[in-house]
Amino acid sequence: MDNDEIHQLEQAIATLEAQRATLGDSVVETMLAPAREKLAALKRQSESDQQRKLVTFLFTDVGSSSKTFGHLDPEDTLEILSTALARFGEVVKQHQGYVARLMGDGMLAFFGAPIAHEDDAVQAVRSALAIIQAARQYAQEVAARWGIDSFNVRVGLNTGLVAVGEVGGEAGSEYTAMGDAINMAARMESHAPAGGVLISHETYLHIRGFFEVQALEPMMVKGALAPIQVYVVLREIAPVLKQASVESRGFRPA
Repeated sequence: MDNDEIHQLEQAIATLEAQRATLGDSVVETMLAPAREKLAALKRQSESDQQRKLVTFLFTDVGSSSKTFGHLDPEDTLEILSTALARFGEVVKQHQGYVARLMGDGMLAFFGAPIAHEDDAVQAVRSALAIIQAARQYAQEVAARWGIDSFNVRVGLNTGLVAVGEVGGEAGSEYTAMGDAINMAARMESHAPAGGVLISHETYLHIRGFFEVQALEPMMVKGALAPIQVYVVLREIAPVLKQASVESRGFRPA
């Protein structure tokens, strides 16, 4: 949206308002009507454009939590999950992500909203790998204190254009996203291997050359019209290899 055009219209309206004494209210109002209507339309379009963002969504879930913690006291289960999600949330924040929602034994994070960065998808995948590492470390604590040796997480990511903004009212509001991209991220998490990171092809397009991935056989997921290509993320590529990968795709530093 052209903010200059909005500014020019606002200035033109202010100039006309200042001439009421000379031109008269009737003349000014007649001249202002189309300008105000156009300004309102431009502002609506500007707000709509600002609400649409390219976001990488990260879903993480403690695998089979009800089965893993079924024999524990509910307070112990709550402590395990709350501690885990707090640590995962810190990982997200360290990678410039936004924790949008906690869901009992899972978490949803945005990379690209409310604040966008050039490398949001890359940061999201880095965060996912760091969450897996944090979970492995925490699993040792869980095993030592509660005798549970099956604590694990899985992470799924997808990237897409969505509408984002505050929803709610006096009872409370939430910054959220609307669009198919967020649903696909949830599908990636549900199909991710235990202790692994699964990404869609849309996310892969933004992170290729930065991470080593393993392409899986195209899979059918809920909401898709045909099998989709997905990838398990193995590790981040070393800087030297990363540069070689980028150059091999036709990009060379200036």
